[in-house]
Amino acid sequence: MTESEIKLALEKVLRRVQERRVLKRYLAGAIKRLEADVIAYNVDDTSKEKPDVQGITDWDEYWKFYVRKKLTNEKCACCGCSLDASNRVGAHIRLDGERDNTKDAWIALLCKSCNGLTNPLTLHKDSWIVRTTMSVPHKNVQPKKG
Repeated sequence: MTESEIKLALEKVLRRVQERRVLKRYLAGAIKRLEADVIAYNVDDTSKEKPDVQGITDWDEYWKFYVRKKLTNEKCACCGCSLDASNRVGAHIRLDGERDNTKDAWIALLCKSCNGLTNPLTLHKDSWIVRTTMSVPHKNVQPKKG
């Protein structure tokens, strides 16, 4: 085999491994398409968290890796505005009703404005979210009283 044929074979193997990993997470409920609007909260202090997939450094790329969608014509899962590379983030969120002390959070594609909200967010039906395990537990950002 030539060097380029070996490289091509290795790339095929890597793609198969990645596809199996994605399928396994989907079947385990770690990748969801929301069937209805849901209440969620931004998670505090996650800017230092890094994805657990080799070669992926941003959470929006992590979302893309698992959802297997191109990041074109995407809309914010919260407000519905159009997203591009300059205003898109893979935001750490918790769904309403999840325990505060769990290490698990979800990644949703949000605009930077919605990612900064401290009030409850409404994530819209048909939005995709991806489960991630963070290194330390975080609290939900609860609505401000008064």
